[in-house]
This record gives sequence, C-alpha cells and structure tokens, in this order.
Amino acid sequence: MPFARTLPILVLLLCGMHATLARAACAQADAIVRHAYPNARPDPDGGYRLGERSITPSSDDIGDAGDVVCKVWPEHPELTLALVPLMSPGSDQGNEGDLDLLLLDSGNLKLLQRLRLPGYMDDDAIRIEDIKLDTARYRLAPGTLAFGIRKTLEGSSGPDPFEEVDLSLYAVINGKLRTVLDGLAVSRSNGDWDTQCAGTFDSRHLLLSTGDAMTRGLADIDISGSDDTHASRLDSHQQCTDTPGKHRPIKARLHYDGQHYVVPKELASLQ
Repeated sequence: MPFARTLPILVLLLCGMHATLARAACAQADAIVRHAYPNARPDPDGGYRLGERSITPSSDDIGDAGDVVCKVWPEHPELTLALVPLMSPGSDQGNEGDLDLLLLDSGNLKLLQRLRLPGYMDDDAIRIEDIKLDTARYRLAPGTLAFGIRKTLEGSSGPDPFEEVDLSLYAVINGKLRTVLDGLAVSRSNGDWDTQCAGTFDSRHLLLSTGDAMTRGLADIDISGSDDTHASRLDSHQQCTDTPGKHRPIKARLHYDGQHYVVPKELASLQ
C-alpha cells in the first residue's frame, strides 16, 4: 500500500524534528481535574461531568484524543502543561468539544493560567486522531518561550487517504496565556488510489526556526520544507512500484502582527 509506506516515513521525520512531543497517559490527570474543576462530579460511566460536558482523564484506549494530556515543561520544570478536552454529547456526524489549555504549578498543581479554545475538539468525516504537547524551544523573545499543540487529523476514506498535523503555538504575553500562532499545517499526506496499488500521492513536511529578526516584539518564524508528489503502479512483474514526481521547495517567514503570527492561506490547516 503506497500511502501506508509513505506515511511512516513522514511520521519518523516529524518525530525526529521534535523529540519533545508528549503523548501518553497523564498520571496526574485526576488530580489536575480536581484542582482545575472543583465543580466537576464523578460520572457513573467513568471520568467526570462538568455541566453538560464530559472530561476523560484516561480511557482504556491509551492515547485516545479525548484523554487529558499533561507534561512538565522541560524549559520551566516548575510549570506543568495540561490539555483537557471538554466534550459535548457525541452525534453520528462527529464530535463536539472545547479544549482547555492549563498552566499549573508543578509542585501543588495550583492553576496559574487557563486558555479556553472553543470548538478545538470538533470533528466530522475528518476526525481528530491525536493531540500532543510540543515543548521544542520556540524562543520568541528574551524571556518569552512558546510551546505548542500538534493536532493530527485523519480522513475516513480508503480510496482518498488523508492525514494532516496542525501546529498552534502559545505563550504568556504580558502576564496572560495567549494563542500566538494558530493552525499551521506542518505535515500533510493525501492521495487518490485504487486501494491496491495504482494511484497518485502528495505529501508536505515543514520545519520551523527562529532567529534574530523580530516584528512587533517577537521573533520572526522561518518555515522551510517541501511539497512532493509520487505515483505508484503495477509493473510488468505485477510488483507495485513508486515513481517520484514533482518536488516543490517551500520557504516562508511568518511575522507577528501584534496579536498573532499571520499564516499564509496555502500553509493553513484544514480546520
């Protein structure tokens, strides 16, 4: 399966770029929920209820996208980062929910900052497969370090496979936790094939870096990477072979406009 062979390569590249991605069961999830949501009540079906919303500290399926995610921030070990999905009752069309981004004291789990991301957990035919904390060194200014969330989206169509990894960045600016970069598609794989061999496939992979250049007080973010295509077909020996296609280098520079980094439309995430 060509797409299946391509996808692991992209995943390995992505993981190699940021070995600091975090996605595992959050051992402190129940304690975080109790500290951050004193009005939450245990749900007889598991997890917690907060009004009409549900909170799942951890599910039987390790790494489920609806689970609480947490990690001590390596650059600031006195701080713990947490992602808390607040899910509405599901429907046949997909899921609905917000995401709370929490900044906590690592010693006592006291809530220091909270940022609500409305609709972040909404999906439909393109489903949210995973959310991860990204604690790579996104240094935006002296004393200002950002961290990220990477959201993996996957399509449900076998003949038209699709996967995208979206990155958003967050930082404490003037004492308040804020979104500084929203919805950059750093990885994308899609194709059109017969589910056996023959088809065409596209992929994208982007890298981020910051330097000395600054706009409105925060470092410019340089983007580099490429869009690539390849095709697959059965050869005369009935072996599935890949043929490289177009290779288009990508270079861009994102500038902070005083509120957030402006993402070009062609690099923006699907959702």
